Amino acid sequence: MRVEELGLTPLARIGSTAVTGLSLEKLNVNGGAIAVGHPFGMAGARIATTLINSLQWHDKRFGVESMCVGGGLGMATIIERLK
Repeated sequence: MRVEELGLTPLARIGSTAVTGLSLEKLNVNGGAIAVGHPFGMAGARIATTLINSLQWHDKRFGVESMCVGGGLGMATIIERLK
């Protein structure tokens, strides 16, 4: 059985909002990897492209991209949409 089949992703999303204080409406507005895809070796490019397109679609100025990396590493990028 895969993690997606267990339905834990929504629970993680709710848990994240409880810890950070973010509203559910601002977290993964287009869905996560299950909804928009998780291409092997190109997840970062897919996330950045989706974020840039979403900023235009939702008429927003800032967006945050975050990723975990093997070995316990992680990174985050803030992207500003210029008009």
